[in-house]
Amino acid sequence: MAPHHRLKLSALRPFLRPFWLATVGSLALLTGCTSRLAPSSAATQRPASSGDTLLVTVPHIEHLDVSFCEGSPVAINRVLSTRAESFARMIEHGSVWYGDGLSMEPLLKPGSWIVTRPHPYTELEPGMVVLYTASSGRPVAHALIRRTSRGWLAAGVNNRRADRDLVTSTNLAGVITAVFTAAN
Repeated sequence: MAPHHRLKLSALRPFLRPFWLATVGSLALLTGCTSRLAPSSAATQRPASSGDTLLVTVPHIEHLDVSFCEGSPVAINRVLSTRAESFARMIEHGSVWYGDGLSMEPLLKPGSWIVTRPHPYTELEPGMVVLYTASSGRPVAHALIRRTSRGWLAAGVNNRRADRDLVTSTNLAGVITAVFTAAN
């Protein structure tokens, strides 16, 4: 089974501060967290006192041993980015991104390297983690909640509110297919 996280749907309200990615050359920096939850296994379940929950998944997550890097951020990023780039080359039109934020923990940990691939809008499903461009022009990486008549509602798994922007066929960049992170 793919790594997953349960998201409490009844607690979601419109979200006012979008999680964002800023483009840096051919990469992007994922930043702007809104909540802090201690990291746990990728198969944790978020407590839900009432309402429905949604299984949020990322198909492939690798926790790489980087102990030989002796704590050097440059060396760690080189190891993780090399593995992500290698994985992306196996996917048609795969793209690599650098992530640093907390709204998608434990699936996307700060310092993770993320691989996306294009995906038909008509084949999106609740629980998929996507990359889309917000109205501010910044890319956002969040989980799909439900489809509305105007687009998909999305949110970070640690956010109490849904994103203000909807995911549409025109702003969808792709789905997150793999995450590469340093093992703790």
